[in-house]
Amino acid sequence: HALSILPDYPLVPDSDPPVISDVLGGQPITFNVAVPALPVFPSGVVNWWSPEELKQLFINTLETISWTGYNSTMILSGARARLSMPDTHAWITGIFKERQMPNGYFRMMGGGFGHDHRGNYSEQVAAAGIVSEMLMQSVEGIVRLFPAWPGHLDARFERLLAEGGFEISA
Repeated sequence: HALSILPDYPLVPDSDPPVISDVLGGQPITFNVAVPALPVFPSGVVNWWSPEELKQLFINTLETISWTGYNSTMILSGARARLSMPDTHAWITGIFKERQMPNGYFRMMGGGFGHDHRGNYSEQVAAAGIVSEMLMQSVEGIVRLFPAWPGHLDARFERLLAEGGFEISA
C-alpha cells in the first residue's frame, strides 16, 4: 500500500529534456551530494532493468547535473555505471585522473570549485566499488558481466561478490 501512494520523482519545472530535482518544484542547484541520482546509486531502485523512459529521465539528469565533487564524485560515477551509459569508463577515468594527487589520494572538489589539496579520504574508498560496478553488477538474481566496460579494453576480475554472497570471476 505504501508504494502505491508514493509520488513520482520531482522534476525541475519546464526542463527540456525533463530532469529530476531534489524537491518538488525545485530549480537546478549545485550539489555536494547529488540527491537526484541516489535512486540509481547507491540505492539501486532505478537500474538497467527499469523501464526505458525512467532510465532516460535519470540519464538526462546525470548528463546535466551540477556538482562540486566530494560525495557526488562517487555517486555520479556509480550511477553512470549502473545505467551503462556509453561513455562511463572514459567519464570515470577522466574524473579520477583530474582529481588524483601524486600520492594517489583524490582531491574531491572540481568542476570550477577548486581542489582540496589535502586530499579527501572517506569518499575515495568508494573508488574500488565504482570499478567493481563497471565490471560486474548483480540485481534481483541477475548478474551482468562488464556492463559498463568498453568492449575494446581487456579486463578481468576475481571473486567479486554478487547478491547472495556468490563469488564471480571473469
